[in-house]
Amino acid sequence: MDVQQETGGSPHVAESATDAGLSPKGVVAFVVALLFPGAGHVLSGRFRRGALLAVVLVGGFTLGILLHGRLATIDLENRLSFFFVFADAGSGLLYLGCLLAHVGIDVAAKNPTYEYGTSLLHVVGLLNYLAALDAYDVAVGRKP
Repeated sequence: MDVQQETGGSPHVAESATDAGLSPKGVVAFVVALLFPGAGHVLSGRFRRGALLAVVLVGGFTLGILLHGRLATIDLENRLSFFFVFADAGSGLLYLGCLLAHVGIDVAAKNPTYEYGTSLLHVVGLLNYLAALDAYDVAVGRKP
C-alpha cells in the first residue's frame, strides 16, 4: 500500500490493484492447507516449510489420538461444543477421517492422558488455521 500526502490534509492510503481483492492462487493454497497440514506451502513451492508443518501437525494429531484424546462432536445441548468442534476441524481431512472411522470419538475420560491428548488435538487444529493463513501469504508473495 502506498501512503500519499495531500496538500494541507492528512495522509490517505491508496490501494494498488493487487491489494484490492483475494488472489485466486492464495485462496487455493489456503483451502489446500486447511484440508491437509503443510499442503498449501508445498503447493506454493515451499517444500521444506510444508514438510516441516506436515510432520509437526500430523505428528501432534497422531500423538493426541495415541494419548486417548477425544475429538469434539456437535452437542446441541452444549453450545460450547461448537468452539471445540471448530478447533478440531482445523485439522482438516485428519479430523474427517477420524470421524468417519470413529477413531477418537467414543473415548472416555478414564485414561490419565485423556486431557493431554484432547488439548493437543485442539491445539493442532488451531495451529493449522494459522498455517493456512501463512500459506495464503506465501502464495500471494507477502512472505518469502
